[in-house]
Amino acid sequence: AFSCLLFALTVLLVLAGAARAAEDDPDDEASAADTYRVRSVEVHGVENVDEDELRERILTSGRSRWLFWRARPVFDEFNLEGDLARVRTFYQARGYYEARARSELEWDDSRNLVDVVIHVEEGEVVRLAQLSIAIAPEAKDYFDRSTRITLIEDLPLLVGEPFGIERYKAAKDELVRRLADLAHPRAILDGGAEVDVTLHEAQVEWTLRPGPRVVLGAVEAVGLDKTNPWLVEKELLFSEGDLYSADVLERSQRKVYAQGVFSSVSIRALRPELEKPARGDATDGEGAPAAEADDATEAGPEKTGDGTSDSATDDTASPSEAADAAADGSATLDGAAANADRGDAGQPEGAGDAADTAAPALAPPELEVWPVEIRIKERSRQNVRLGVGYGTEDEFRVKGTWRLRNLFGEAEALELNAKYS
Repeated sequence: AFSCLLFALTVLLVLAGAARAAEDDPDDEASAADTYRVRSVEVHGVENVDEDELRERILTSGRSRWLFWRARPVFDEFNLEGDLARVRTFYQARGYYEARARSELEWDDSRNLVDVVIHVEEGEVVRLAQLSIAIAPEAKDYFDRSTRITLIEDLPLLVGEPFGIERYKAAKDELVRRLADLAHPRAILDGGAEVDVTLHEAQVEWTLRPGPRVVLGAVEAVGLDKTNPWLVEKELLFSEGDLYSADVLERSQRKVYAQGVFSSVSIRALRPELEKPARGDATDGEGAPAAEADDATEAGPEKTGDGTSDSATDDTASPSEAADAAADGSATLDGAAANADRGDAGQPEGAGDAADTAAPALAPPELEVWPVEIRIKERSRQNVRLGVGYGTEDEFRVKGTWRLRNLFGEAEALELNAKYS
């Protein structure tokens, strides 16, 4: 009987929704003579990208077949123009800088309903021809050869592969992560990318300025009230005096949060305040793990007006703008090479088999000490859950749970359950 009642209630709700839609739109086609509605949207010409992913960028849409009682979406010409621009941007982000999109409208006899057809001309993809990084003269001796290889191998940008903004930025983000894990969260890169749409080739060149090496200073936990500080300290993977590593900070943050007694956990290394920044300079006086390192906002390579070449130069751009490769498919960083196909290390140009027999002493970079702040918000100690259900065997049932977290300040928990049926 209960199941029948539930089914009847569901049917009534569906019919009520359909009736309301009918009141708003009596013909379910157009609510007024001057209102045009979309019947369907089709995209033609998509071959080299994911069509479903492309459709997610298109705002103009027809009515879902599962929501047949709803009024059809209103046709908006300005939205459609924006859709065409979004299609072009989608393709450019994947290396198709010559992609074009146009629309075709097919009206029904009453001219109240329209079928929208978007025609795409993909054009030829631009591929990466060269990718290289140079270390600034003042930092030539900061990294040994093996570290240089680690910095550049397996970056998302590969010679011969399509060159798009998404891969460009992914390589930037990956490089800034690696630099931060080497205790250089303030590194910057000069340079940029050039795209020639006539030759369908792209070149990327950067100069890396690592900046000072950062050492972790005093560790302070903020927000602990009913929790023993030991509960946080035992999960940390670092201590005062360690070199900065974004990966270590983030893994420590996850371990502290996983104990289940905190609603939020944030672990950050704070950059000391700068001395009297120049007029117009913006600085918040604090640093963060690599994922939050200072980044210049960029749109990536942009197409030039003559249609023959694209270029983007990143003056003192974020460290994540790095990737490198030579025309033979290998990445190079001041003599160290990582082969994009084999993943092995190549010799510096002009070096023989004994290139590593006498490694030069590395010049120590400037050191900065960043204190660490652990900002915590404790969860409510008590939690109550109530549930009501119905089954064919026990029929109506009620279940309740009372949980007390962090009983003595060290993540202990007490839980009581009760059930009635």
